Amino acid sequence: MLVQDFLNNWLNTYGKHNLRDTTFKEYQRHIIQYINPRIGNIEIDELTPLQLQNFLYDVLENGRQRGDNKQLNPKTVIQTQRILHKAFSNAVKLNIIKSNPADFIDIPKKKKFKYNILLGDELRQFIKAFEGLHIYNAVVLALLLGLRRGELLALTFDDINFTEKSIYINKSVVNGKNGVKLDTTKTDDERIIILSDDMVEFLKEIYKLSLSSYVVSNMRGQMYNPASFSRLYTYSRDSRKLPKVRFHDLRHIHATILYKNGVQAKVIQERLGHSNISTTLDIYTHLFKEDQVHAANIISSNILNS
Repeated sequence: MLVQDFLNNWLNTYGKHNLRDTTFKEYQRHIIQYINPRIGNIEIDELTPLQLQNFLYDVLENGRQRGDNKQLNPKTVIQTQRILHKAFSNAVKLNIIKSNPADFIDIPKKKKFKYNILLGDELRQFIKAFEGLHIYNAVVLALLLGLRRGELLALTFDDINFTEKSIYINKSVVNGKNGVKLDTTKTDDERIIILSDDMVEFLKEIYKLSLSSYVVSNMRGQMYNPASFSRLYTYSRDSRKLPKVRFHDLRHIHATILYKNGVQAKVIQERLGHSNISTTLDIYTHLFKEDQVHAANIISSNILNS
């Protein structure tokens, strides 16, 4: 059996019934763009760890193999390796191969992504630039609530308890196999976000003017396609020559503001919907280093300068 034949069968059997739609599409993209063009024609029981190792570094250096020769982020290559490891583990269980070649290879180190963070006057100017645009409310709410894009686009007014001053987060908009649909949140975690009085008033103003059940909707009052929404945001940002802040960076700005104002990491984790606090600590290592310096200075002043 060829590698490509096994992977295509695995994706349309195991993947179809065990992967979320967004994960299925991501796996499918990696298999079509990176894996099958390079090692798809190798007999699966003849694929060696060396071939797999060389394949991964070829992907890292040369990209999709469509003539672009564009070097990829190691994160993409790491995900490709994970897909192969999962698929070949299934092949071992089915006695198609004796061992998993992905067990014996090294993978590139993941680079820390640098977020574009705006604070203070820079942030206020950034927000003001969106005033009068259809996307303005989405930008402000992303900063206020720290939601993922899909969670924000799935938010309905029924999820808001204006009396209790809270929002129930339990779903997300995704691009699935058969188009746009509602799904669970990224971590399958349901959470409640507490609102301030000003947040409640801001949401009430949106509600008064809205003709849709969605808090953030397209011009027709319908649920946004996430890809279309991202294109609109990028166009709105770039047409005003604003800093290259991704929409997802607004979520990180939200967390940065909280942390710099003394909110504990555990509370930030709960508001962001991370499945565990280690995820929060890993993402915001750069912030926690400031605390390490502060801690060192406190110890030093109390021990060495006493």
